[in-house]
Amino acid sequence: MAIFRGLFCTDTHYSGKRPDCRTDEDFMTTQKNKTQEIFKIAKDNKCNIILHGGDFFDSPDISDNVAGEFGAMYLTAGIPVYVIAGNHDLRGNNYPTINQTKLGLIARLGAVKLIDKQHPIVFRMKDGKRIKITASPSDFGIDTCADEFISKKKSDDDFLIHVAHGMLLKKSPQHKTTYVPLSDIQDKTDADITFVGHYHLGFETTEANGKYFVNPGAVIRRYAFFEEMERVPEVSVFSIDTETGEISVKNVPLSCAAEGSEAISRERLEKEIEYSQKIEDFKNSIIKDTATISDNIENIINEAAEASFLEDDVRKEINARIADAKAVIDSQIFMEE
Repeated sequence: MAIFRGLFCTDTHYSGKRPDCRTDEDFMTTQKNKTQEIFKIAKDNKCNIILHGGDFFDSPDISDNVAGEFGAMYLTAGIPVYVIAGNHDLRGNNYPTINQTKLGLIARLGAVKLIDKQHPIVFRMKDGKRIKITASPSDFGIDTCADEFISKKKSDDDFLIHVAHGMLLKKSPQHKTTYVPLSDIQDKTDADITFVGHYHLGFETTEANGKYFVNPGAVIRRYAFFEEMERVPEVSVFSIDTETGEISVKNVPLSCAAEGSEAISRERLEKEIEYSQKIEDFKNSIIKDTATISDNIENIINEAAEASFLEDDVRKEINARIADAKAVIDSQIFMEE
């Protein structure tokens, strides 16, 4: 019997700085414990490889200390680790910058192996069957391009796995965002398993016509969402029996992960909700009050902010989103004309 086994994880966002919403006293230890458990799950399940779905680091220019700590850990994984680049791994979400980043550095040092469009990975099993892994790292436009989540078999491919870092979703999210619906690709791709990262909440593994679509969610809970308080970080363990063609995918929760109520500050969560609502109210006030529109977008921002008695931190955030607000205004003017 010839069985290929692997573990998929995504969005580790390794960082030396604790996210604002987290309550961990020692965030570095939290990250290390999860990484060690991932290695253990892979070994316990006799995995041939570990696949990482991107956002390995939280920044392309993460500190040398963080890059060194986790690079050293992955050198001791005992299992080959293949990684695609996420948007946080790249400068300006531009894949050609990969060699200028810390992920590119630890890959050159042998801690991990990179997969991209030009460098798929091929495994030849003892029974002669061929398993290929293709990849779509993050890049401009991936969140609206269905083709990035579609992979096609060639004549000598017996089994195909595709990994992508982009917003592929089963259904419309609660928060406004651009994304590719799973229904747009499930009948077009040849991949036996499609793994995706980027969407931190993940989605329930879906099987359609014998093909699997998998996102177990981010290993690290970095954002103040109610859904994150309820979610347990998971990884996916998969296997392909190359003789029978049977495919298995199961999610495994990380036992070292704290309860959401312990890991995430509820006070911070409530502040984030209030903050987001104020931003949304402000945008709506701009659209509604067309009488105040002028050629100077900064004046619009300041006048509306003063009229709404917004706090300084909210006003700063609004000023940072001037371009977005102006696009909304322009679209409204065009429609009215």
